[in-house]
Amino acid sequence: MELGYCEEFSKLDIILQTPKPYRELSTKKVLVLEYIEGVSLSKLINKKINSLLIGMFWVNTLQPGVGLKLGNVDVSTATEVVEKTVGFSSQNFIEHIIPKSIVEAMATNEILQIVIFSIFFGLAAASIGNHAKPVVNALDKTSHIILKMINSI
Repeated sequence: MELGYCEEFSKLDIILQTPKPYRELSTKKVLVLEYIEGVSLSKLINKKINSLLIGMFWVNTLQPGVGLKLGNVDVSTATEVVEKTVGFSSQNFIEHIIPKSIVEAMATNEILQIVIFSIFFGLAAASIGNHAKPVVNALDKTSHIILKMINSI
């Protein structure tokens, strides 16, 4: 006996938020799901492109930095930046991608460390299964709140 879409969809054990199927409205060939509000990818891309175009317009219009003369700048003030780049090696890179603390990585805007933490967190949550659902649900609700805030900007 062939299962309908509704039964197949219900069997999926996915931690992500999935729409609830309506069995009473579904048939073997038509699946009716609940509506979940979200932000479409095209809207996010359009907002990014629009903000870049606006930024490019204002940079070309105002031309910041024109007439700036850096001949009298004290080079010794840049020693901190130079010291960080001179001592770079593959060992330092490996040590740098592993965060000491996720809070510190977020505070110092270390994107690579945040991504590495997120990957390990996601893998660990997926391996636990249903025990991680309350945490994943809380993070999901938090992400919806943050997306609403970003959407209003």
